[in-house]
Amino acid sequence: MPAAAPPAPRRSGTSTDVPPGLKRVGVPPSLRGYFADLWAHRDFLLTVPLGELRAQNQNSALGNAWHLLNPLLLAGVYYLVFGIILQASRGVDYYPAFLIIGIMTYSFVGKVVQAGARTVVSNLKLIQSIRFPRASLPLAATISETIAHGPALLTMFGLVWLTSLAEADLPPIGPSWGWLLVFPATALMAIFGLGLALITARATFHFRDVQQVLPYVLRIWMYLSGMFYPLSFVSERAGDRTWMVWLFQANPLWQFFRIFREALIEGRATPWVWGAATAWSVAVVVLGFLYFRANEAEYGRA
Repeated sequence: MPAAAPPAPRRSGTSTDVPPGLKRVGVPPSLRGYFADLWAHRDFLLTVPLGELRAQNQNSALGNAWHLLNPLLLAGVYYLVFGIILQASRGVDYYPAFLIIGIMTYSFVGKVVQAGARTVVSNLKLIQSIRFPRASLPLAATISETIAHGPALLTMFGLVWLTSLAEADLPPIGPSWGWLLVFPATALMAIFGLGLALITARATFHFRDVQQVLPYVLRIWMYLSGMFYPLSFVSERAGDRTWMVWLFQANPLWQFFRIFREALIEGRATPWVWGAATAWSVAVVVLGFLYFRANEAEYGRA
């Protein structure tokens, strides 16, 4: 009986089998595998932000106190211009607190977006040297700015209370259960900022000019968001054009302003505003992640 023929030799590179412990080069991981990889790099997501916070402003006399001083100085300048000179405070109760909340809220979102925009272009050598999920860079920047925003939140509590004491015709604002809403609102705002950071990180990689134009875009967005004026200001000027009021209310930045102002000044929450802000945050972070990951293989080839 003739012997069985030996199996044909397997050609190199033609098999789809991958030895255990190895991963095929150039094949993106599944979504589940990508998030598992992010979790495996969780130490990086905390170590890098903490290191950056220690390094920031270390050569200045006041150090990291500038995280608080910058929004406070802005609040003073804007109160002089809008509250006193332009009289935007007319008809707005607790206008100093109204303004401070808006400035600190906008400052957080703006810092997250601008920090995220730099993450890919400023870490190209790291990207080319080490394999890791690139989305961890905008995520680490968001975590860094969120940690840095912590003292600003505590300062905002104190300023809302102190400025309310100067309102002669209004009762002072005291701590309430509504103040606890600030913490989930900040987490929601961080998710929204992360989505924008992912988008701007990829956009800046393709077009370096985005990093130069972004501050102007954010400034225009700030002026259109109601940081200095209430909804009634827009309603009076819109007249019968109700679409202008709806468009103004659809602005996610205005929604976050209202969430924080209602929580701190009035101690309450409006469900539809929270729902709209949540929808914006989820939609932006999902779209931002998909947009960022779609081109992730190209970042290391710059």
